[in-house]
Amino acid sequence: MSEPRLTITPLGGLGEIGLNCQLWESGDGVVMVDCGLMFPDDAHLGVDVLIPHFGAVREVRDRLLGIVLTHGHEDHIGALPWIVPELKNARIFGSRFTLALVEHKLREHELLNRVELCPVDAETVQPLGDLVFHFIPVCHSIPHGFGLGVETPVGRVVHSGDFKIDPMPLAGSGTELAAFREFAGPDGARLLLSDSTNVLREGRSLTEREVKASLERVFAAARGRIVVTLFSSHIQRIQEVCDLARHYGRTVIISGKSLANNIDIAAQLGFLTLPPEFFNAHNGVPDLPDDKVVLVVTGAQGEPLSALS
Repeated sequence: MSEPRLTITPLGGLGEIGLNCQLWESGDGVVMVDCGLMFPDDAHLGVDVLIPHFGAVREVRDRLLGIVLTHGHEDHIGALPWIVPELKNARIFGSRFTLALVEHKLREHELLNRVELCPVDAETVQPLGDLVFHFIPVCHSIPHGFGLGVETPVGRVVHSGDFKIDPMPLAGSGTELAAFREFAGPDGARLLLSDSTNVLREGRSLTEREVKASLERVFAAARGRIVVTLFSSHIQRIQEVCDLARHYGRTVIISGKSLANNIDIAAQLGFLTLPPEFFNAHNGVPDLPDDKVVLVVTGAQGEPLSALS
């Protein structure tokens, strides 16, 4: 009888922002955790996106039990269109919002019929071979993000996902630290895999309530147009802007394809309530005084082709 084992192979996402992708291999098969891309910098002249090196995936694709997604950011789901064509009826597990983004992406690439989308929630206990996945809600700049508690042949493993500790979140449950503690149990976890972006910076992150209070001061004082740039998947902050626009009598105008797509998906799933005065700049906008307008645009990271630029 072979010894119990677990091998975790990172294909990206270590020491870099993006390309988050890991292979978890045990005696019964392989699970891919996340499948992200990275956007190029000045050194990648002529390159549109960077994807993980999928050679390791091709070697084990006949043993692939499924793909588990922690959340719907591009650096965790964006490379799926490049690997799905090489897989056979892959099962993809994620939250409703994450899978809605995946569905839209794969439909655009005419790949939706090659996968099975399997929604999970905080109550789901999902066996994949001899690995058993538990989904633990975390607070992040996108709805329905999960950390993972995984029962493995060699002990319990905790994968934090991307998270923020917000003691008073505006929406959702926040990061459920008690659930992580409960999963690890009295003996603790064998291994912790944790997001570490900005971990060396002193202090703490602003809570979303503090961010909203800052936005409200801007809305109260502004005499002209207000321009807000944010991640197109930050649905909670988009909701804050919409609520403030309604309160201060401003019309919301959005610009950016990804922003429009994510707002449509979030509204359909009930994660976002749009104000009556709402327009997509792509479809034309009314002629309004500057002090009655708030523009929500892509380009928070200074992308040269974004709406903000």
